[in-house]
Amino acid sequence: MISDSVPHQVVVDAGSKTFTSDEHPDGGHGSIIGRPGAEFAHINEEHGYIDVSALDERPAVGAHLQIVPNHACGCMNLHDGVLAVRDGVVDHLIRIAARGLVR
Repeated sequence: MISDSVPHQVVVDAGSKTFTSDEHPDGGHGSIIGRPGAEFAHINEEHGYIDVSALDERPAVGAHLQIVPNHACGCMNLHDGVLAVRDGVVDHLIRIAARGLVR
């Protein structure tokens, strides 16, 4: 979603529960593949906020972004599976067998 109130910001429907709240030592919460200059600047539990002010072309509403989290611990611990993508197409689901489930 593109924010009308902050024109240089894109909101993604994934936050700290997906990407982890840990920041990279250089700043940010992950890397946006294929969008050099986009900065994963802020995060809450449900949403991520990407600064696209340095981009010549902003992502369109509904565009899929590939985001690599700073590390995968939180992501793997909170999800039952992850999607495997080959040549831009979802190939299969990888089930996470050893995820947290603290008891």
